[in-house]
Amino acid sequence: MTWLAAVLLPVLLLLAGRSLLPSVEEEGAAGRAVSGLLAGMVFLGLLLTAFTWCGIPWHPAGLLLGPWLAVLLVRRLAAGRPAGAAPVELSRWPSDFGWGDVAGLAGLLGFALLAPTLWITTPDFVYHWGLKGARFFHSRGIDFEFLARSWSSVIHPDYPHLLPSLYAATALLAGRFHAPSLMLWSALFLALTLAGAREVWRSTGVDRFTQQAAFAFLGLALAAYATGYVLAGGADLMIALALVAALPPLLGLVGNGPGAGLRLGVAAAFAAGAKIEGVPLAAFLVGAFLVRSWIRGDGSSGWRKRWQVAAAAVLPPLLVILPWLAGVRRHGLFQSTNSGPFDWERARELLPAMAETASAPELHGLAWLVLLLPLLLLWPGPGGRRVRPFALAGTAQLLFYLWVYFASALPPRYYVLSSFARLLFHLLPATVVAVIVAAAGEPRAIRSAAGTSVETPRGGVSGTA
Repeated sequence: MTWLAAVLLPVLLLLAGRSLLPSVEEEGAAGRAVSGLLAGMVFLGLLLTAFTWCGIPWHPAGLLLGPWLAVLLVRRLAAGRPAGAAPVELSRWPSDFGWGDVAGLAGLLGFALLAPTLWITTPDFVYHWGLKGARFFHSRGIDFEFLARSWSSVIHPDYPHLLPSLYAATALLAGRFHAPSLMLWSALFLALTLAGAREVWRSTGVDRFTQQAAFAFLGLALAAYATGYVLAGGADLMIALALVAALPPLLGLVGNGPGAGLRLGVAAAFAAGAKIEGVPLAAFLVGAFLVRSWIRGDGSSGWRKRWQVAAAAVLPPLLVILPWLAGVRRHGLFQSTNSGPFDWERARELLPAMAETASAPELHGLAWLVLLLPLLLLWPGPGGRRVRPFALAGTAQLLFYLWVYFASALPPRYYVLSSFARLLFHLLPATVVAVIVAAAGEPRAIRSAAGTSVETPRGGVSGTA
């Protein structure tokens, strides 16, 4: 039952999430799966948070019935409107499966098989994510009293609760907390990251050979990075997934309407619910999307539609951030070590430690690829213009990480060696995807969601930035 629960819950969240999202014609099947699962996970996190604030103990019946009640409510509200909820579609998957897909999926399979053995489980699962997940499972809710204890200061009590809530919900369905089966969540996050990357390349008209080579590289690289730096069981894979999931709306691949805004909002909300680093990332993603939407829109939409798009992008992360922030402030969970005076002198220790971390043998030099991120801001041509909104958000996040190191009360070298590789992983997958899109130049044709070729003028995809 433990393994069945770990498979059943994501399936239920996919079905519920896809029903909650409005349809977007430009979105392919892989994109629908990614956006649907993220929407389902965000909704489950909001539902469990609401249960805690209302004093309702978490129960398997609530996990199974809550999402479907919301689906029925959304469909009832959407009845009679032109744009209803999108049906779940499991067909129309890309059929051009090739050698690169086999290689990339081999890396994913290796990670998925190793993760349940707990050989590549991050220590943070034992001392942080898994510990809180087990506590929430036994307490039948977010245990703020436990988090507020003095001895809980070492387990990041001020972090958002989405990942521990997913662990606790899986344990509730299974009837017990079973660490090996919970590692399947990490494999799922990595799989969704790869699916999202492939969908972006397909939608932007990257030629098939480049797609296959890029997918093979990304699948093997991320599996090697996550295995070598033992990332299974932690939330860093979630931040990386959120950035990749935000690429379609940032690159204008799913239109310019409220549906695109909602997909961006869901990705931002997922990031904000994953880690405390995801809260500023959510702000950067929303800001970059609104700049792109308002400046590069098709010009035919009025102010009312623009405000609808903005609301769709802003509300999901706000729904995640505000309850979390209220809980942190109410119970005094914010840690004093999170911030300190900005000090340039720390660079003497920070910069050598960063170079040492990025050159660690288990990372195979992959961490250095993140240096391509700020270069995307200056990338010329249509490809560069297309990826610039992502480059803006990603570079802002990278600068935020650097600022945190310079404005921290923790020892510089220790702080970098214990966290920098994980922070770079957040940015790596989306950076690789965006570089491929920018380097592809001016595609003459792309594939529509139905799988047919659509001719487009040189300079990009019709209807996008």
